[in-house]
Amino acid sequence: MAGPAFAVHTDLQIYPVPKNVKKFICEQNVANFERLLAETSDASLRRTLEGLLASNRRELALLAAETEGAEPSRLSRFGRPRIPRAVAGGFRPFAASLHAA
Repeated sequence: MAGPAFAVHTDLQIYPVPKNVKKFICEQNVANFERLLAETSDASLRRTLEGLLASNRRELALLAAETEGAEPSRLSRFGRPRIPRAVAGGFRPFAASLHAA
């Protein structure tokens, strides 16, 4: 049996979070973000909430897929995909920014 897909990092120690707890947290987040979306008209806040809602729905879908027997994907284990070097190489350090004083 594989280990938990999620972990809490505290002071360089890793504590596994059971999948049922992660599922509960995501379900609560989805309900909360849907409620907040219904209550706000601020475009910027709506975009943020829509992104958070999509992220939590994705996590729920990944958890459901794992429950049904799908193999955990690399993204579900590590959170975010890595930024390719070709893309990351295009970023300048902040101090080298044209707008830095």
